[in-house]
Amino acid sequence: MLIQLQIENFRSFNDRQTFLTVQGSTKRFPDHVFEHESGIKILKTSGIYGTNGSGKTNLFKALYFVKKLITEDDFLNSIESLKYFTTYKLKANNDGKPCHIEIDFIGSNNTVYVYSIDILPQEKKIINEKLTKLHPTEEIIFHRYISENKLIIDTPSKPELTQLKNVFHNIIGSGSLFLSYDIINDADLENARNWFSNQIEFMFPTYDFNDIAYIFTLKPEYLQLANDIIRISNVGIDKLDLERISIDIYLGLENKDLIRHISGVLQENPYYSFKDSLGNYCTAIKDDSGEINIVKLLCYHFNNEKELIPFDVDQESRGTIVLLHLIPALIRSYGEGINYFLDDINTSLHPVLLKEILSQYLTLNLGAAKGQLIFNSHEDFLMDEKIVRQDELWLMDKVDGASILFPLSDFDVRFDLNYRKNYLNGKFGAVPFKVEPEKMVFG
Repeated sequence: MLIQLQIENFRSFNDRQTFLTVQGSTKRFPDHVFEHESGIKILKTSGIYGTNGSGKTNLFKALYFVKKLITEDDFLNSIESLKYFTTYKLKANNDGKPCHIEIDFIGSNNTVYVYSIDILPQEKKIINEKLTKLHPTEEIIFHRYISENKLIIDTPSKPELTQLKNVFHNIIGSGSLFLSYDIINDADLENARNWFSNQIEFMFPTYDFNDIAYIFTLKPEYLQLANDIIRISNVGIDKLDLERISIDIYLGLENKDLIRHISGVLQENPYYSFKDSLGNYCTAIKDDSGEINIVKLLCYHFNNEKELIPFDVDQESRGTIVLLHLIPALIRSYGEGINYFLDDINTSLHPVLLKEILSQYLTLNLGAAKGQLIFNSHEDFLMDEKIVRQDELWLMDKVDGASILFPLSDFDVRFDLNYRKNYLNGKFGAVPFKVEPEKMVFG
């Protein structure tokens, strides 16, 4: 679980800003809180609100950027990194200031870690990288930094890594992370790396989640839960179901190379998800006999004779496809312990529908949820004191062009205050107009 995220000199963030998921003083909805054995109380859900262009997406992009740095070789020097890594540009002489990102999190082994990096933007050079364990004992796992133009790697609590770190002096590049090297056999490094690789996921408006069909194969109740959500959504789908077809029949002899590729992937992985030539969400998995099947998600609609007619996902509306992407995120966060970050959650979904879905998620025994659900939105329908806590609401605004972030609990509001009404009235800031907007004249 994410405990804290600090960002400085990254995209729209200039001075250091801090996002926390630690419980505040409010005692409402205690099942929304996970209490770690260290005594830290972590909120399982948080919502970040603000106007368009306030920097909400950049908060998530900072964490996503670190994930990519760790999971992809030399990502910092890739073309794709340019989409994410830019420093704050509205302050003169800011080029020499490093970008700083720091993440406190609970790893899959229930250990609390702090991981931080500092990057010089012009040179694309990592000048500081540090992993510290805070619980059950506090110790520095490694500290990699630059001193007098020399790379230094310290492993004060890991004498067994001494020989390996000497090797890394020769092979690690200025744009590579020490944590990204998976050849080191160390439990703390593996657990921290696993958290970034497998325990945090993102859903951006342009993101395609190809694992939809696979998620529904994990447990029968997941597909049932998806159908329950579809039933209340009124998007016209009467049933979701999975179709299983032999890979040879589905892909045909003309796709021998793809079949060979999928077979190779399944030697090392339990599944392989892809979109076929028609845009269908497919997952290749092996059955108990070792045969490979293609599992495809189908959407069924009743015709005028009350017969269920199957449709491929790509035949549904954009809003329906967004909903189909959201459902696995809710399921994986709740049942699989994945920490999900949903950017612009209201995109293409009606606000009333979105509120109903999240309301049911928040009231569906959230105490049993294994992961976190953190989202941002400019949709105020979700600011409802009847379903969320004060400390679960954060606001994003801009001052002199730079993003600032603050929790609603800073205002010491009553638990029964109408959050949405007061937010729209500008009581908390982070709204489009500071005063009555000037009238626009057309023509």
